[in-house]
Amino acid sequence: MISPASRILASILVLFAVGVPIHATDADLLAHWVFDRDHLSGSVIEPTSGRHRVEVTGEARIETEGVESIILDGETGGLSVVRDRDEALLPSMAMTVAAWIRVDRAGDWGGIVSAIQDNGDFEKGWLLGLNASRFTFGLSTRGADDGNGKITYVHAATRLRRGRWYHVAGTYDGALQRLYVNGRLQGVDSVQHGEINYPQRVFFDLGAYHDDDELHRLAG
Repeated sequence: MISPASRILASILVLFAVGVPIHATDADLLAHWVFDRDHLSGSVIEPTSGRHRVEVTGEARIETEGVESIILDGETGGLSVVRDRDEALLPSMAMTVAAWIRVDRAGDWGGIVSAIQDNGDFEKGWLLGLNASRFTFGLSTRGADDGNGKITYVHAATRLRRGRWYHVAGTYDGALQRLYVNGRLQGVDSVQHGEINYPQRVFFDLGAYHDDDELHRLAG
């Protein structure tokens, strides 16, 4: 689920899986996706809230045993929302982005929800993701801009275990950046403040860390 200036709740239910559905009725929601057979139309996941659909590419499939979910292979499977900046979808100030996810194979960098450019010292946008065995929430704002953008990454205190389901959420209220895992606060930072700092060109992908010079797909 995603909301404009108030918050994003991108419920990619269990990374893109749905165990217990979330019934989103908040008028501020920008997007909410449930990754199951009921919402799959051809190669497109239809949103339960908002108008933005998710395109499924490569080796991605709906898992019907156990928790119904979409499985990404970490190689070709992808989930793309938009390819260019969309003011109607991306939040400008405060936000929440949340997902249910199961990681089957963790690399150095991975993305759960990604709207970022982190190329050398050019750092803009935001990312809910993972770094090796820890969940992360990265954010760049105009208040902390050093001229070409600056991202602060908040890392979870506890290590994730492969093959287990987690609820991961990143929040920003204009002054504090927080990361929660299974409802527990894992990290907080006050470096970032003010309006979110976006690049002119941004990929908006689920299940990937994606910018101009990197594409790290999620296996899970």
